Amino acid sequence: MQKISISAVVLGLLSACTSPYGNYTTISEAYNAQMADDAAQELSELYPPATTHLMVSQPTPDAYGVELVKKLREYGYAIENGADVNSPVSTTDVFREVSSSKPDLSKNHTDAKPSVSVPVIKTAGADNVQAGNRSIFYIVDQIEAGLYRVTIRIDSKVLSRVYRGSSKGILPAGSWTRKE
Repeated sequence: MQKISISAVVLGLLSACTSPYGNYTTISEAYNAQMADDAAQELSELYPPATTHLMVSQPTPDAYGVELVKKLREYGYAIENGADVNSPVSTTDVFREVSSSKPDLSKNHTDAKPSVSVPVIKTAGADNVQAGNRSIFYIVDQIEAGLYRVTIRIDSKVLSRVYRGSSKGILPAGSWTRKE
């Protein structure tokens, strides 16, 4: 009985470590770049870059994720990586720790005072549902030979588009669909 309980706990912990998000294809970096640019363009039409802060809430070690973050920054989005690939500590934890720490001013200048307050960067949790702050996740998968799908989740909204690989590169096989 005890072995079954320990096995169940270990399995539960291991399943919590995996993410359903990411790139599940083996397509070229050029195809990933084309799809990421198309996604960034669609997002810029739906969410104005100047007023939208995006928090990438998953690791982005794959070619699509790297290109998507790069393209979103080129379009003018403020991007925060909420999940660091190389560290179990997210960048939001680091910013929260830095912004909440107070320097010891008595060592250097007793009359020194900060001229401005350090802003606290909010996390992607339920307390971050302010206008402009958005969590973003993506999935790139292959539907069948030569057909690829990009699905982007922003908060509770889902955008999706299918692409077809061809000799001219990867081309959209339909319009963006949006689920509110």
